Amino acid sequence: TEYWTNLAKKQFENKQMSQAFQSATKAMSRDSEMSARAEARYLQARILEQEFISQSVKVSQEDRLAMVLNIKTEKLDKALTAYNSAAKMTK
Repeated sequence: TEYWTNLAKKQFENKQMSQAFQSATKAMSRDSEMSARAEARYLQARILEQEFISQSVKVSQEDRLAMVLNIKTEKLDKALTAYNSAAKMTK
């Protein structure tokens, strides 16, 4: 778990978000204490948050506004879920 979490941190710092998320996922899948996996889950939450913030979608038609809002809402929900689960894993 520690190896994958440290790798994910380095990848996150190097802006390799996809790789960092995958490494954090591998850390989460290891059979270790919940507190050890919490750090990896927190990193996933940060990646999801960055994805939510950085994603820009241009709305050229009014009927696409609902679709864009739905996409942004899903990304925000994923980030919040990840933060909440990381918080539950810690003491």
